[in-house]
Amino acid sequence: MNKNKNVFVLTMEHNEDYFLPIFLRHYSQFFEPKNIFVIDHGSNSNLIPQEFNRIYLPRDKPFSETVRLNFIKDIARGLLRYYDAGIYVDCDELIYLNDFNFDVLQSSSPTYLAGFECTITQVSGKKKLIGILNPHECKPLIFKGVPDWIRGFHAAKNIQPSEFLSTPMVHLKFFSQKQFDLRGASRKNTFQEMDRTEREMGIDHHWVDSDKDSLDFYNKINDEIQKSSPINEFSPIFSATHFRKLEPHKTLYVQSEFVYIPQGNSREQYGLVDLSSLFPDLLNSLEG
Repeated sequence: MNKNKNVFVLTMEHNEDYFLPIFLRHYSQFFEPKNIFVIDHGSNSNLIPQEFNRIYLPRDKPFSETVRLNFIKDIARGLLRYYDAGIYVDCDELIYLNDFNFDVLQSSSPTYLAGFECTITQVSGKKKLIGILNPHECKPLIFKGVPDWIRGFHAAKNIQPSEFLSTPMVHLKFFSQKQFDLRGASRKNTFQEMDRTEREMGIDHHWVDSDKDSLDFYNKINDEIQKSSPINEFSPIFSATHFRKLEPHKTLYVQSEFVYIPQGNSREQYGLVDLSSLFPDLLNSLEG
C-alpha cells in the first residue's frame, strides 16, 4: 500500500501506554512515522518510538480543554503550511482509511466520520469486533484547512456534515474493560485538577460518570446480542438523523454562525455493526 506522503496525523496523549501502540501501529499502515505527530502532555515516561515526532508539553498547570483545543488548532495550522491535508484524532480513535480518497477534500473539507463505540465479544461462537454508532463520535477530523472545532472536536462551526457519513471510525473507549477502569481512575483525578472555571461549567463531567457509561454500554451490547438484534456490515450513515442545526448568533446586523450538534448516544441506537473485516488487527489486540 502506498503511503500518503503529504498528509499528517496528529494526536495528543498522557500516559496512554495501552492505546498509543495500537494507534501508532494502525496509522503506520497509511503514513510514514515521520508524518505522525504525538503531543505528549506530561507522561511519566516517553512512550513514543524515536521514528515518530514527539512534541513534549509540561503538565504543571491545571488541565484545560479550551487551551488544548486552541493549541491543537495552532499546531495543525502550522503543519498545513507544509502538508496538503491533516488528520487530528484522539489516540483511542482509529479511522478506516483503506479506500479513503484525499482528493475529496478539494471540494469538501472537513470530512465527518461515522463513529462507533466498540468492543470484542463472542457472536455465535466467533470473536467479533462489534460497534454501536455514537453520534458524538461522528467528528470532522480529516481536513484541508483547520476546522473551527468546538471543544471535544465533536463538530465544527459553519460546516454541515455531508449527507452520508461513509468513512467509519472506531472509538476504543470501551474496547477493554480492564483498560477502561484504569483510564477512568486517571481521568477522574484529572477532572478534579482541571481549570476551575471549566470544571464548574461541567466540562468533561462525563469522566466522573464513567462507571455508569461503561455499565450502560456493555449492557446494551449484551442485550442486543441476546435479543438476536441485527448485526450488519458497515454501510454509510444518513447524517441528518444524528445532527441538529444551531444558530446561536443570528441577528439582523451580524452574519449568522451555525453549528451542527450531534444528538443522541449509543444507548439509543438500534442494531449492531460488525466491524471485524475493517479492523482485523484489533481482534488480536485485546489482552485475555
